[in-house]
Amino acid sequence: MRIILLFLLLPLFSFGQKDTLVVSLDNGLTSVYNKNSNNNGQVNLAFNGDNMLALNKFKINSNTNYSLAFQDFINSNEFIQKTNIGYSNFFLSHVYNYSLVRSIYSDNSFGVGYGIKKIFGKFTFSLSYAILYQNIKSSKSNIEMARSSLRLKIKYPGKHINISTEYYYQPNWKNINDCIVYGNTKITFFPEKSLNFIVQDAINYRSLSSIKMLHNITFGIGYSFDKKIKIKQ
Repeated sequence: MRIILLFLLLPLFSFGQKDTLVVSLDNGLTSVYNKNSNNNGQVNLAFNGDNMLALNKFKINSNTNYSLAFQDFINSNEFIQKTNIGYSNFFLSHVYNYSLVRSIYSDNSFGVGYGIKKIFGKFTFSLSYAILYQNIKSSKSNIEMARSSLRLKIKYPGKHINISTEYYYQPNWKNINDCIVYGNTKITFFPEKSLNFIVQDAINYRSLSSIKMLHNITFGIGYSFDKKIKIKQ
């Protein structure tokens, strides 16, 4: 495993005279508080991170979605971490998911895929497809299967507002009625500032789960950073 990781990271150390290292960080912490006459109030917290490191055709993407809800006690604790290591349009993918409400102790998906990116004016469209091997360990079972993973991402960087939406559709190869859909839409106000205000909408849907849909809309602050670093030999 260490040899494979070294091979994947080798392009980072093969610098030329005109190489450019691109660092892009986009992270946000949001929350919402709900209260009515029948309860003591519930707090929902959410963290979203979309971070990227690129050098020439080599790229590492890390995307994090975490949500926590508590009302006297923690009643929801959901975590999804996606990591892609790519060269040109090809990539290796790993997705890790933990869910308290669904009693999923660990859900790991590994796969390989191909993606394309197109720019139309200020809009950037990214479309990718991957083949995944999935292993789900829950309180009742240990399941293995193969899934397709289709991803669509759209970004609009405006002067006063940024919009980013990303959705995954992952059907089971043997049973199309068994599908996973998860995604995140984020609206960023005052994107020219390092600290900004964001509205975030996240969904996590599993068709065969007893709790099919998890849906959170939260508000909070975000931090963004974009830097291009010229590397000379």
